[in-house]
Amino acid sequence: MEKKLRFDFLDVNCCPYCASNDFKKDGSRNFKQRYRCKNCGKTFYATTGTVFAATKKNERKWRDFVIQMTNESTLLASHEYSGVSRNTSLLWRRKLFACFVELNEDTILHDIIWFDEIYCNVSNKERIYTENGTKLRGISKNKIGILLALDNHGNHFARVMKRGKPNSKDIDEAVDKHFAENSIIYHDEFHEHGLMLKRIKPKQIITCNTRNKSSLKLMQPINQFCAYTRRILELHNGERPDHLQEYVSYACFKQRLKKLPVKERRIEVLRLCAMTRVIYKRHQKPK
Repeated sequence: MEKKLRFDFLDVNCCPYCASNDFKKDGSRNFKQRYRCKNCGKTFYATTGTVFAATKKNERKWRDFVIQMTNESTLLASHEYSGVSRNTSLLWRRKLFACFVELNEDTILHDIIWFDEIYCNVSNKERIYTENGTKLRGISKNKIGILLALDNHGNHFARVMKRGKPNSKDIDEAVDKHFAENSIIYHDEFHEHGLMLKRIKPKQIITCNTRNKSSLKLMQPINQFCAYTRRILELHNGERPDHLQEYVSYACFKQRLKKLPVKERRIEVLRLCAMTRVIYKRHQKPK
């Protein structure tokens, strides 16, 4: 009986080398459908130019890994149950997380938007103390700001900002072009939102007093997303700060998977990651 072709669910729209859409099927190799471009003459696969291009593992292991990762399994658990090494589990996580960051960068919120900020602690090695040896209080340089936002269409966005309390410029740069103009904006009374709100020209601005119970209900969507993102960061406590954007992007991505059954989730995660055309390269240590 003929074996099923690997990664056959991935869409092939054009040649990854010259972007021509004039190509044809050219047999298969290692149970992967091969294509040949009529314009440049090169052969390619559905995985060419994606994070799955150089993988030596079969599609089933990737699908199993996706389920374990999205169920918050540890690297050790992924190693024990997926049949891949711990280093491979870490590499695969980094590959998929790089795709989640790219998907987050492509997100544009529109119509009705809620946004707020959360703060997480820096690592103990980077913590700053006063001359007396005591910790800094409040939103200090020992905190990293993260802007979180979502819209009424189920799109989510996250951006890691600098250490300390963000100013108007920090908020504006974090939002960048991810908020569509002529939208209805829900936010709290943080006065540093002013510059960004003036630039994007919203249709309506609704400022919520967080001390008022009725206002808390209006901010419930973003409050729930903030709480969920904190849980993701707590589960992955100990990651280096330079990976923080990956994990908040992962929190955004997981919102897409809420209503998907297991079988569809396995394919949808791999399909969306392949669509980003991200090519992840392992960081080499300097000699």
